Amino acid sequence: MLRDSENQALLALLDAVKGTLPGFVEWPAQTALAAAIASTFAGNAADNTTNVSGYNLAVCEAPTGTGETVAMGAAGLVLAHSRRKRLIFSSSSVLLQAQLLHRDMPFLIKLFSQPMTLAIAKGRQRYVCNLRLQHALDQASQPQLDLPTDHRASDPGRRKSSADLALLTTLSSGLENGSWCGDRDAWKGTIDDHDWNELTTDRHGCASRRCSKFASCAFFIARQKVRDANVVICNHDLLLSSLDMERGSVLPPAAESFYLIDEGHRLPDKATEHFGARYALGASQTWLTDLATSARRCVLGINGERSAYDRIASAVASLIEGTNRIVILLRLHQQQFNEHGYWRFPNGNVPESLAQLT
Repeated sequence: MLRDSENQALLALLDAVKGTLPGFVEWPAQTALAAAIASTFAGNAADNTTNVSGYNLAVCEAPTGTGETVAMGAAGLVLAHSRRKRLIFSSSSVLLQAQLLHRDMPFLIKLFSQPMTLAIAKGRQRYVCNLRLQHALDQASQPQLDLPTDHRASDPGRRKSSADLALLTTLSSGLENGSWCGDRDAWKGTIDDHDWNELTTDRHGCASRRCSKFASCAFFIARQKVRDANVVICNHDLLLSSLDMERGSVLPPAAESFYLIDEGHRLPDKATEHFGARYALGASQTWLTDLATSARRCVLGINGERSAYDRIASAVASLIEGTNRIVILLRLHQQQFNEHGYWRFPNGNVPESLAQLT
């Protein structure tokens, strides 16, 4: 249940927005949206002893121009502070992330009566690897012998130019003097994808605390800011990825957080990409047919025994038959077949008749 103090704080914040923005038009839908979000957060199961499953979730839709971000952000700030939660604000794109980080949320936080800190959470590959940047700079600074492409130890087919050296030097200087945080999206210029791939890494290539550059690592500095922040901005991909990772390693633990998911209509497709299993039946049928032809050519090419090809052909025929049976069974479930050419089953439960084949 929404407390009187929370209701008053929310109205005060919305009034502050109204008094700050010239020409602000108050929409009843905006107030209703903020109230719905606040009430939902107030009904969070963690604050109640009774079972409120489902009542701590809300799906809201508002007309364009309603001021959804203000309504969502205001309700989120007030309730997160009051209930001592972390606010996770997820958007669907880098552009929306930037808008939340640099405009909308700083504006609301400035008007809010309580101090709140803000950070953005991104994947590791959005940040430069300090060690790889240093190695690339050292390599580009060395005189290069005019050897054939095949003899170049790194970056085959592409030599470092003076422009490459200038970029690497500028990036390194930005990290050292603090004018750049190591975030690719925060760099004012353009960094080519090919160049960036040389300068970043993934979790498999990261040495973490064993790295000599760990203390100044752009990624881990950003990660610490996320751990310390009251409000964290991320995108849907990172939000879903965090569910597969160690508790609290990417985003604050779910039990300690409130979630605002902007453009929620994009979430189902994102969730399917992260948690679904996909099998291309048409491509498999084509591949199996080609496999039988290739096997026949190989056997003939090496003057192999006919029996070897017969065994391969028999196995391929069995696989093709099984794949065809899957297609037939799927056609019995046409209600799950969508316009994108995928079959989806409720809650991911595959019918028993089909599961036996797979």
